[in-house]
Amino acid sequence: MTDYILTNIIISVLALLLIKILKNAPARLGFFIAITALAAWFMPWHLLPEVSISEQPSSSTLFLAELSLTDPIFNLDNLPSALPTAQTNTPWYHTFTWWHLGLVAAAIGIYLFARKVHHYIQLVKQLNKEATKYNAHNLGNNYQVNTVNLGTPGITTGLFKPVIWLDETLIKRSELDSVLLHEATHINQLDIFWIWFICLTENLFWWNPICMLLGAKARQQLELSCDERCFNQLNQRYQHDLASLTLETFTGARKGSSYCSPVLNMAHTKHFNVLRVKMLNKEKVMKKRHIAMMVAAVSFTTIAAAQIVEKKPTTQSTQQTLNQSESASYNEQMTELLKIAANAKSEDKVELQKTADAIIAWYVERPFLSNAEEGKMRILSLTLVNHLLHKVGNHEAALSSYELWYKDSENAPHFTRNIKADTLLKLGQPELAAQEMETLKSELGEQITEGSLITLARAYIEQKNYEKALATLSHPNVGDNLVSNVYKRHVYLLQNDMANADKVKSKLPAQFASNQPWIFDYALPQSPLLKKI
Repeated sequence: MTDYILTNIIISVLALLLIKILKNAPARLGFFIAITALAAWFMPWHLLPEVSISEQPSSSTLFLAELSLTDPIFNLDNLPSALPTAQTNTPWYHTFTWWHLGLVAAAIGIYLFARKVHHYIQLVKQLNKEATKYNAHNLGNNYQVNTVNLGTPGITTGLFKPVIWLDETLIKRSELDSVLLHEATHINQLDIFWIWFICLTENLFWWNPICMLLGAKARQQLELSCDERCFNQLNQRYQHDLASLTLETFTGARKGSSYCSPVLNMAHTKHFNVLRVKMLNKEKVMKKRHIAMMVAAVSFTTIAAAQIVEKKPTTQSTQQTLNQSESASYNEQMTELLKIAANAKSEDKVELQKTADAIIAWYVERPFLSNAEEGKMRILSLTLVNHLLHKVGNHEAALSSYELWYKDSENAPHFTRNIKADTLLKLGQPELAAQEMETLKSELGEQITEGSLITLARAYIEQKNYEKALATLSHPNVGDNLVSNVYKRHVYLLQNDMANADKVKSKLPAQFASNQPWIFDYALPQSPLLKKI
């Protein structure tokens, strides 16, 4: 049992430390770290040595396996009659083991969880009695939305038939769309299922303050990851609405809602909500150092668990961990690449072109790496060259470099078609750009991302194929957000369809709702390596 407690304490403390260190990484990463640490408490680490021993063909294992309670040394009848048997007068608490204590704790946890579920069901029933159905046009018919005297801006119930509940005072407020998008994002991310898992863990391990802390962290990371996705769609408007709701206290909270808040609400406190507003000002990008920290943490946890549970030296585990790290050849090439690209942030176009040419010459001459490392090196070097050549306006060279890196798109990762299509659009070749994105769409099917669909829609717009552009912008994977609405309105204005253009205009902020057809300028492609230069 000591092995179990000690192993999980190490995993949990490391997870909490990692979440703090990776605070500038995407919040979804921190969430999965917390969930993994919570799930580790269900792992019977203390039983692993027994499994390990039984599988080792050692003499001690054979001796232990051959022992039987029927042997004479375990037969109580062979004891002298003058001695009382151990079972006669032994107090019950002397036979009370860790196993019995675990069963009692689990029974209490199951009772607490069952009680939580009961209160949850009663609250939902009460909400249904008082509910008024609300037609949320921007969510389509995907989710049912009800209004009620809630006492909080919004919550979501239901695992398989989600229902969004809004405070009735929110209907007339400008923050309505942000709250709807926030709750819908929780549903799309399957956060309701995760919340129930967290709630179950917190109740089963009611005696464990570390689980409570991990559960709180997991809820917070869920909320932050939802905020990041909403901010990507609504930008500053979402941040403004979140700040507005944070500063105002909703009144009229119903009886019993506070008891069920650990289930219904993700994570809401005054202090944390202020932190959410502040965190939206920080760029959350997965960086190489974040991945390195994750790999190091997993490796350390594996070694520590092996040391505690197996009671063996960790030399072999350490060697395996070293073999999984990046090779010396990869590190050498990365050092060379960063050295060549030292002036990549210069504003001198001549210097930038020289840097791009040097990287291309280096790429041609360098030796190939192993499959995984070769793929990583190609992506990093291509995105860097692509950034430099686009920055100097040499789009022809950018297209040529793509074809050098991936001849005839052979073995090219799916998303690199976006790089090629973007270059083709800047070269005034929307037909070829559309072909690239149509190919990507057929390869990915329903997994195609919103950004790729937006690029495809733009290619159609530049071909003046407005019907296909609108059909693409109506794809289920394209959300009802600022970018998609700007593109839709642009198409409607080009078609002189003022009725639909005005409908979309009502959803746009004033600065994006000019009377002339307007669309976003082409963005300068970025590279992860720019952070290292």
